[in-house]
Amino acid sequence: MLQLGFKEDVDRLLKTVRDTVKGDLQFILCSATVPRWIKDMASAYLKSNWKMIDLAKDLKSKTQKNINHISINCPYHNRTQTLADILVIYGGLGQTIVFCSTKAEANALLLSEKIKKDIEVMHGDIP
Repeated sequence: MLQLGFKEDVDRLLKTVRDTVKGDLQFILCSATVPRWIKDMASAYLKSNWKMIDLAKDLKSKTQKNINHISINCPYHNRTQTLADILVIYGGLGQTIVFCSTKAEANALLLSEKIKKDIEVMHGDIP
């Protein structure tokens, strides 16, 4: 998202709010990750005594205990069938999130006849 102008959009939004609203403002910036530009933006738009709260910094493992990560090496042309097999074997009755690189890949999974589970696609208009 950062390469797609997300930083510029956040900057424009915060600047518009700051320039438009009269009086004392309270900004709260929340981010799943804290790249350098987030800290720079906090310094630019927040009061000088702003605080950063890291809800995961003291965790021994940053991954929730009920989340399983699986890495399987498979040929590119077999990836949809492999994903379908993983969903059958490990998906159980719960929900699974599958991240794709592009909107087209997400849509291809949605249309695939190999995946037998109910599937929904959530993406922006990223080609």
